[in-house]
Amino acid sequence: MADAERQRRPATLDESANHDRPLDDLFADPRVARLTAVGRSLWYELDRASGEIRWVGPLLAQLGIARSEDAHTFAWWLDRVHPDDRHLLTEFVPAAAASPDAGMSIAYRIRRADDSYAFVEGHGTVFTDAGGHVRINGVITDVSEAREALAALRTSERQFRVFAESARDVIVRISPAGIYEYVSPAVTDAFGYAPEEVCGKSPFDFLHPDDHAALREGFGRLRAGQDDRITHRFIHKDGSDRWCESTARPLRDSAGAIVGFVAVTRDITERRAMAARLAKADRLDAIGRVAGGIAHDFANLLQIVQLNLELLAEAPDGDGALLREAQDALASAVALNSQLLALGRRQDLAPTIVDLREVLERARPLLERALGPRIALTIATPTAPCLARVDARQLDRVLMNVVRNARDAITGAGAIAIALTAQVTAAARPHAHGVIPAGDWLVVTIRDDGPGMAPATLAQVFEPFFTTKPLDRGTGLGLPTVLGIVEQSAGHVAIDSAPGRGTTVTIYLPRLAP
Repeated sequence: MADAERQRRPATLDESANHDRPLDDLFADPRVARLTAVGRSLWYELDRASGEIRWVGPLLAQLGIARSEDAHTFAWWLDRVHPDDRHLLTEFVPAAAASPDAGMSIAYRIRRADDSYAFVEGHGTVFTDAGGHVRINGVITDVSEAREALAALRTSERQFRVFAESARDVIVRISPAGIYEYVSPAVTDAFGYAPEEVCGKSPFDFLHPDDHAALREGFGRLRAGQDDRITHRFIHKDGSDRWCESTARPLRDSAGAIVGFVAVTRDITERRAMAARLAKADRLDAIGRVAGGIAHDFANLLQIVQLNLELLAEAPDGDGALLREAQDALASAVALNSQLLALGRRQDLAPTIVDLREVLERARPLLERALGPRIALTIATPTAPCLARVDARQLDRVLMNVVRNARDAITGAGAIAIALTAQVTAAARPHAHGVIPAGDWLVVTIRDDGPGMAPATLAQVFEPFFTTKPLDRGTGLGLPTVLGIVEQSAGHVAIDSAPGRGTTVTIYLPRLAP
């Protein structure tokens, strides 16, 4: 600092004057004494040549250290330094002396009166007084509490990372500005991204555009200090949407100020799909119960009609043509009623142990007649017995319904392939309309090369009275009837289809040991 600038300063506590004043005299100034009496510090002045030290400040008393006769020497202080840290201090003093007017810092441990150690930080600058003595002035501060707090924070952060990195849900920390600061590794399994691909970006970069408004409202609640939960769609790396549930809360510092947010995100796509399937199953079950109840009452009425028609047919003056027409209508009504009963799972089945190979071979001529010459039918069966407990007559109805549906979907020439296999599944297999449990199954696969179905159509194929056929060609009860009969036999039905690649109906029936 230039002399002219020094002269412009107030005379009180002038730098050059203070350099020449003994430390005790300097801190006798009431203003300086008040400054050094607070905190956990010790102000010192070290004579480089003699090793004499003068101390001012409350730190020694706070550490429980009594000033002995030799407490004014560097050697006394060095003896209280942790043995592993003494070299730091012995290197600090000559280094500081060799760097005049350059401040230097050091951290080490000092022994308290109870023989425990406190962490201190020492800061010092070197100057030469008017007598040519090299002196080091500085301050030593107890930083034990700060270091312990920092260590606890680091431990807490390590524990948080261990927890976050072992969790299946995605755990994130978001800055007050709304930027991902930390993303747990679970994001890779859930959404296909590496954590570093997400960090530094905004949640808006990954959410479906239709859900941005909900996220903005959520951030508003978080910034107001409230916890928040939203349901939204997260865009997977492959471009698909994944339904998620995110629970978030503000992070606060020791003063209570919000310094960010932490959130846990769970993929609920499968849970939502399962809930939708259960809701649909409940709806279909309700329809089935109503249809089954109606069908039972309707069956009683049909029996009366059938009995009277038979009596009329035996009368000598009956009109044969009208009676035959009435009897044909009655047969159609009986068939429809049977479908309603199957839909309601209230049909009286007569299950027996049968070999499904024989059932398929016996059904071959009926199926070929139903298909006609334009559609080729192949049936493949294994050589080993395939035993199941089913009503063979109702299984014929199942095969006929599926094959007729395939026939009606194929325009021009085509092919239908039926295959029977035995499969053991070790784990449940989800499909478009439910789940095939683990088990030992006989599997009948009916595959056609027709046009296939769009996803919207496939989703509704088991709904009663849903049909894509003209009004005079279908009731929409074919596949619901198939499902009802198979499920009454403790089986399952899965359908796979897509435009341009045909349709595959797979029937699972419990396999019996030979």
